[in-house]
Amino acid sequence: MPNAVDDPTGTFSIAEIPLPELTDGKNPALNISIMPNDVISVAKAEMVYVIGDVGKAGAIVLGGRQQVTVLQAVSLAGGAAKTAKTKQAKILRLDSASARRTEMPIDLAALLAGKIDDVPMQPEDILYVPSGSNRNLTTRALESALQIGTGVAILSVRP
Repeated sequence: MPNAVDDPTGTFSIAEIPLPELTDGKNPALNISIMPNDVISVAKAEMVYVIGDVGKAGAIVLGGRQQVTVLQAVSLAGGAAKTAKTKQAKILRLDSASARRTEMPIDLAALLAGKIDDVPMQPEDILYVPSGSNRNLTTRALESALQIGTGVAILSVRP
């Protein structure tokens, strides 16, 4: 491969292959033969999560795309339920310095009405859409965690 480089010891070569170009068939030259003792490493995909009163709570794989907006995330999660408190939604954003999550209020009703600009989400963000129904909050949280944990609703976002 033209972009392959030898490691500092000179015992093996390293080449990076842009997966979206390979999987979309944009560059067939990237489809190289794998030989015995080759090692393939694939970085963990970054994700955002949607939980709460939506059609399908779960993770959204960012893939080659490094950003998804709140409207895109809600759409990929099957939309907000009729019982959702769309004015009280929030993004729970991880602060890498403190390892805690900060809350960012998001008025989904205003966003869906086009009254405010769409908000970009960052990797590891959690969009929480609360419910107005009388179901127990703990039950809903456990259901959402179970769906995310078992991978019931892993969605893919392509560039």
